[in-house]
Amino acid sequence: MVTAIDQSRLPKYKACRIIGVEERRFYRWESRYKLFGISGLDNTRHNPKVVVNRLLPEEESAIIDYAIAYPKQRHREIQFNLERRGVFVSFSSVYRRLKERRLIKRYKLNSSRGRRGYERPKANYPHEIWMVDISYILVNDKFWYLIAVIDLYSRYIVGWELSSSMRADDVKRVIDFSLLEFGFYESENKPRIHMDNGPHLSAVR
Repeated sequence: MVTAIDQSRLPKYKACRIIGVEERRFYRWESRYKLFGISGLDNTRHNPKVVVNRLLPEEESAIIDYAIAYPKQRHREIQFNLERRGVFVSFSSVYRRLKERRLIKRYKLNSSRGRRGYERPKANYPHEIWMVDISYILVNDKFWYLIAVIDLYSRYIVGWELSSSMRADDVKRVIDFSLLEFGFYESENKPRIHMDNGPHLSAVR
């Protein structure tokens, strides 16, 4: 076909159109033919025998065994703890294997009236209500608690601290520093502090 198009008196693009071959494919064939001869036109596509980054059977077993042994841990915690045991796999690999085995637990989204008698507060002006939000983050192979105080009206972070513990005095310290920073520490009209009813927070009230 390559020689037939080359020897044709028609322009190559017209010859390709008549034969039903894409022009760019013809030029690719022609280049291979000139470089390697007839062997250059062989189909060189093949399925790779080794798939890069495919998990080894022992790695898959380690993921499943650990997930069954610690069912409350999610995929990021599992990946972190497996790495400390010498099993180096990615977050996505752990998630896919857990999903295939139906070991992924769905988060339950709570509405603003999720608990009986509970209603999410609403602020009508800045510094009327401050909310305390606590989350944990991984820093240098250790989990720390990020304690943040947020103005409910503006969503502005009025104070925060990265703490190694989450006791009542840790939370109170962040609140006191925030009150002092914005001039409310000795004021009678302090912002109302809203927080969850956890044991580490209820003592701050």
